[in-house]
Amino acid sequence: MKKILLEFAGMPFIINTYDDEIAGWLAEHFSDKQAENVSVAEKASGIEIQIEADSVLTAVNHHQYLVQPPDVSFNDGVLIFKHPCYKGTLSLAGGKGKVWFAGREFLVSYLRTVATVSIVNCGGLALHSSCILRNGRTYIFTGYSGAGKSTIIKLTENPLIYSDEVTLLKKNQNGIFSIHHSPFRSEFYSKYLPPTSYIAGIFFIRQDSRVFLEDIPVKKALFEILPMVFFPINKTQQFENKIFNHCADLLNQVPVFNLHFRKDGTFWDCIEKNLRKEGKWNETI
Repeated sequence: MKKILLEFAGMPFIINTYDDEIAGWLAEHFSDKQAENVSVAEKASGIEIQIEADSVLTAVNHHQYLVQPPDVSFNDGVLIFKHPCYKGTLSLAGGKGKVWFAGREFLVSYLRTVATVSIVNCGGLALHSSCILRNGRTYIFTGYSGAGKSTIIKLTENPLIYSDEVTLLKKNQNGIFSIHHSPFRSEFYSKYLPPTSYIAGIFFIRQDSRVFLEDIPVKKALFEILPMVFFPINKTQQFENKIFNHCADLLNQVPVFNLHFRKDGTFWDCIEKNLRKEGKWNETI
């Protein structure tokens, strides 16, 4: 059996598989600090996920299901995943899971779902957003599908990208949020970037004929950011309370704005001038 060590937002996941092809693909897909060799995985501890031997290991033409979220239930500490192209379990208490899948893209979907649940359980959030590193600071751009998250990246010269779809944030032992490199991408792939707590702001993006920023009060921002949290389980009080509290803590640490922008890249001048004006710009970074 091959063991592959993956890390999502500092959380170790050990993937067990009997298939050399899948082991190699995992190591290649989650490259740059995301996959470690077998000897390291043998000594590591973390959430263990078994790829079942009867999984279908070749990709199938199920593209219509790629964007379909799984049906996830939670019973006696165990998550149960159901999807047309994969199924799986994860015991949060025992730290063990299993997965069956029809195509590698659905293995990634399972891992993304497992990571988004685990990060909430460990004091973090997975936000539907893109995140760019610029001049030592990170900027989170969020909004509903079609708002322009990918457009923001395209309009940025030589962007350093933490995420283009799922931004991973997690509190440290002092309660401060850091942004972690996300391997879960939809369009833009980039080299590994180390975690950083220099978060300049969260920007709800709106395409417009003018370029300007609007401050958002924390209470209003809280209810706007909640729908942006990736989380597959509905009507689970235990997780709802955690997500609400994590969002409140994040918004008390990081300024939030509405960003109205044109498709010409001038929004960066607007953002940086505004942060300097409002005294939210640390020149020592």
